Amino acid sequence: MYTILLGGGSGSGKTLWARELSERVSGLVVLGMDRYYRDLSHLPEPERSGRNFDAPESFDLPLLCEQMTALRGGESVDLPVYDYRRHVRAKETERLAPPPFLLIEGILALAVPELRERADLLLFIEVPPEVAYQRRLERDVAERGRTPDSVARQYEASVRPMHERHVWPSASHAHLLITGGGRNRVALDLIAAALLSQQYAQNTELTMTREIVHTDHAPQPIGPYSQAVVAGGLVFTAGQIALHPATGQLCNADFKEEARRVLDNLKAVLEAAGSSLDAAVKVTIYLADMNRFGELNEIYAEYFGKARPARSTVQAARLPRDVAVEIDVIAAV
Repeated sequence: MYTILLGGGSGSGKTLWARELSERVSGLVVLGMDRYYRDLSHLPEPERSGRNFDAPESFDLPLLCEQMTALRGGESVDLPVYDYRRHVRAKETERLAPPPFLLIEGILALAVPELRERADLLLFIEVPPEVAYQRRLERDVAERGRTPDSVARQYEASVRPMHERHVWPSASHAHLLITGGGRNRVALDLIAAALLSQQYAQNTELTMTREIVHTDHAPQPIGPYSQAVVAGGLVFTAGQIALHPATGQLCNADFKEEARRVLDNLKAVLEAAGSSLDAAVKVTIYLADMNRFGELNEIYAEYFGKARPARSTVQAARLPRDVAVEIDVIAAV
């Protein structure tokens, strides 16, 4: 899981910017630090609103760090839900499985060393103070049941001092400083492109891991190669000739029986890889004598039926062990 921290003053546009980024990057989950405000249910309601919600001690940072560690370790977590009107933590939680990308946004996202240690990318949004104040005023009145007077008092009493003491100094830790707030399209495009590029690289690395296939139900390799290799969601077989799996000896039979032995060997290898002849997407046939093409076609139809993978047939000047036919297959897994 790739983790991003997005810091910035209250009203700087962090939530908007994060939401815009999540719309551009599939698999990106946005987590607000405000979820982790400490539960104030032990205080009388009139006292709760007077607390300093911009100070580090207002947040349950141990829980946030614990859940970040769990998510990065591949574990699901139960996210807290906060009631901003009553300043209490709700009884219900929200389950979150580790996403490809996790963005945590909050005023102190970059101010806490323990959070920075658990993150891969640090971003900070900067806007003029008057713009930030106006946005905070509109948000708190519309979404959190506050009055304009209470917002103004809180801003002067705690928001501005905490910004100067904790928030703005944390900008020095940012890998990238985003000016202009949540509508900085250039920054959005740059970060989205970087994340998508990383996602592509991770997916390619995952899908292109190689797995060697081995089975005793097909002839063992007679050289420095494998019976098949699985990579990128496909299985690539080595060329099979009419060797008997148990003895490793050539089957002394007519051409049709030789072709059946070859296809039986391929069938065993594909099944060992979790595939089958029906999943074949490309078949390559090597004939010592192209005059045998008609006979080969009859046997081929017995094994592939309606699968009809793409196919190439070539005449070779000479094949291993002087056999009459060799076949290899590429199939989906």
